[in-house]
Amino acid sequence: MRKAISPKAGKIWLANEVKEVINTYFNMLELERKGIKYNKSSYRKGLIETLNNIRSGGSLEFKFMNISGVLKKHGKPFIKGYQPLMNFQKSLEDAVLTRLNRDDQMYKVLLTTEFGIFEDCFTEWTGDNPKPVRYHSIKEATEDIKDFIEEANKIEGNDYSSDNFSIHKI
Repeated sequence: MRKAISPKAGKIWLANEVKEVINTYFNMLELERKGIKYNKSSYRKGLIETLNNIRSGGSLEFKFMNISGVLKKHGKPFIKGYQPLMNFQKSLEDAVLTRLNRDDQMYKVLLTTEFGIFEDCFTEWTGDNPKPVRYHSIKEATEDIKDFIEEANKIEGNDYSSDNFSIHKI
């Protein structure tokens, strides 16, 4: 007995579909790189709706793994749950690279490894070597420093400034 073929199977991917899949993938990747929990299944289901049920969940999973393959080929991090498939189309590779080059913030997140904030005055207090707090972007690290200084200076006697910290690539 022959298995029925889904009407969704084997359909050529349109440029707008590929763009939506790439956007969804990078939204998830950015959350993962920032250490924010998210639900891949919810993103996939939302994408199915966005694409008007033209694509199955399985086809989206494979496309996500192809995007991971493109990123791996170019030495960039990829979503851990979508192991790279290296049999991607040249058009997908071009679309992913175009997105990376267009989206400056995402490109910076993927170009950098990690950054660490070192509390320089920590050494003075304990005599130990300071341990870095890890971040994936300088912007994220800088915002955290500003938040810390604001909160710490609410305590009487504290006089922190950005001079107490340094940011290094680690």
